[in-house]
Amino acid sequence: MTLPMPKAVLWDFDGTLIDSEPIWAQGEQVVMRGRGVAWGSEHNASFVGQSMENTARAMARALGDEELWRELADGVEEYVGARLAQELPWIDGARELLEDVAGRGVRMAVVTASSSRILEAARPHLERHVKTIVTANDVTNHKPHPEAYQTAMERLGVAPEECLVVEDSIPGVASGRAAGAVVYAVPVPMIEMTEQPGVRINHNRLTGTTWPDLLDAWRTLK
Repeated sequence: MTLPMPKAVLWDFDGTLIDSEPIWAQGEQVVMRGRGVAWGSEHNASFVGQSMENTARAMARALGDEELWRELADGVEEYVGARLAQELPWIDGARELLEDVAGRGVRMAVVTASSSRILEAARPHLERHVKTIVTANDVTNHKPHPEAYQTAMERLGVAPEECLVVEDSIPGVASGRAAGAVVYAVPVPMIEMTEQPGVRINHNRLTGTTWPDLLDAWRTLK
């Protein structure tokens, strides 16, 4: 008997496939420092997994002028895009796992809260077998709303129960679950993530993670 397997794996980008959080943090600090305001790690941690708009609006509030958020977002994205265009800082084990999954004929998508501007900078370095990329520009409602993952499922032509989502943030996990998928969670140490139905948590992140690990999570939890 042939055992079932997921038809698609949907990957978060920042923090899951690439270690970009330090780059985002640096970008935010550079932009805020240019305006004479300190923006420390406590701010960065509170916005992990959020859209750039949410972060930029908070930065604008800190400056006392909420109308500045688009300008601040542009400054941060310019910084991050320039860095990612040079090289992707892959999470340990992520690129190898991505290539392994692609080689098995499983459809894949990247689903991110980052903008199309950021993903266009990163696209040349992504595994060629990623079929579609859903960015913040493609949806009206951002994570934890399920729209982004639902959009990826529609583009790939798969049902929620046929999908496995790989995520690192609480909003991202909530988004994947709300879309109806099993979630393989790889949270960073600063995030306290609790066990919940339909979610497998791996605190070792993707280091040493294999296709059988993903497959076991999907078969056990779906």
